[in-house]
Amino acid sequence: RRWVTRPIERLARAVRSARTGKVGVIAPQGPPEIADLARDVDAMRLQMNRALYDAVRARETIEQSATVVLQLRSELGTGVEDLPDGWTVAAQLQPAEGVVAGDCYDVIQLPPSGLGLVVVDISGHGAVSGILALRCKELLRAGLRDGFDPDEAVLWAAEQLDDLGDETFLTAFVAVVDLPTGDVTYASAGHPPALLCSPSHAVELETTGPIVGPFVGPWQSASAGLDPGDTLAVYTDGLTEVRNAAGKEFGVQRLTDIVCGAAPDDAESIVKRCVDD
Repeated sequence: RRWVTRPIERLARAVRSARTGKVGVIAPQGPPEIADLARDVDAMRLQMNRALYDAVRARETIEQSATVVLQLRSELGTGVEDLPDGWTVAAQLQPAEGVVAGDCYDVIQLPPSGLGLVVVDISGHGAVSGILALRCKELLRAGLRDGFDPDEAVLWAAEQLDDLGDETFLTAFVAVVDLPTGDVTYASAGHPPALLCSPSHAVELETTGPIVGPFVGPWQSASAGLDPGDTLAVYTDGLTEVRNAAGKEFGVQRLTDIVCGAAPDDAESIVKRCVDD
């Protein structure tokens, strides 16, 4: 009883007490074998306490960052201000993973009668790529507001983004639309060709320079024109490269057919039709 039964009973009481949080340490008492067992049980208690502490900290971190992540998601895709009669603009973001996309867009009015358009696609997914996308969007937006041509805005943003590293890159489509005339001045930094669609045909607005990150340019501006009834569709490869159950890509041609077929509709309807399809 003194060497086996009583030491085990003390150990059992200490374990039950520790389980309820009343005792902080399970003391090694009794003969060597039982004392060793008590040390092992106490080590397990410490490990479980550390795991519990880490879980609590992780939960607190998630709670604190959730608001930031949701705010980041809302900032990647912004609303569009009221436009003159005859013009409609719409867009939609759907992240490939989680709740934050590595893509972003912005549409801003430029004095006296211009419309600035920015679409950015960052390599990778998640919050880190989303923060970089937001940073790039704000640089391009500021460049357009300062009166830069699209190619100058891309060059200026690239100079500010000199800390991307060797494995991070981005594509961008930047344009300024003159609302009274429909003239479009744009620069495409390695971005999938935007589509200028009418009910009868479509024109691809090809890239005017390399991707941003591993290259330093040059980028150039090009021109196009929007006639009444035309649609300018800018997208990322997340749309055209999505696959169905059979492994077939959505593809540019399918997107072109949808946009051209829906050209008389407003922008909101066209975006919804593309995403639904």
